[in-house]
Amino acid sequence: MKTTNQLLSVAAVVTAATLLASCSSASSSQAHVSSPKAITIAYGSITDADPLFRSVGTGLSSEAEASGGKVIRFDNKFDPAAALANTRLMIQQKPDIIMQWAPQAASEGIGKMIKESGIPCVAINIPIPGCAFFNLSNERIGDEAGGRRSSGCQEEGMECQ
Repeated sequence: MKTTNQLLSVAAVVTAATLLASCSSASSSQAHVSSPKAITIAYGSITDADPLFRSVGTGLSSEAEASGGKVIRFDNKFDPAAALANTRLMIQQKPDIIMQWAPQAASEGIGKMIKESGIPCVAINIPIPGCAFFNLSNERIGDEAGGRRSSGCQEEGMECQ
């Protein structure tokens, strides 16, 4: 059975691919695509310092690679200035799509930069103007993290609630 993070990563890759398909410049008379294009995703994690958040990026990378795509990862460090700097770097990479999980304080500036770049984007958990919004299930992530912590402390011989 897949873990919650793997399922969320698959959902993110599917979301990115769907957005790219809908943003295609092909005319409506072109009804089919002969083969899917391997996509490059620029992904900004809210922080890679926490194993739970880092695992979302790792899962996204694994799923993208399994589909022939690639993920360029950036660590926003819970810092609005880092998120803005990372967005500039993402745009320089010219990915097919930007998936940005950034602090709220940076969302307006990020939205402006991405809009000017013309690159499709997905905002993860925190809305960014002009980006599609993808809200991870915080409850499921919390349940999974709590279960892991509980299992870990039981393995160490501690009492856990």
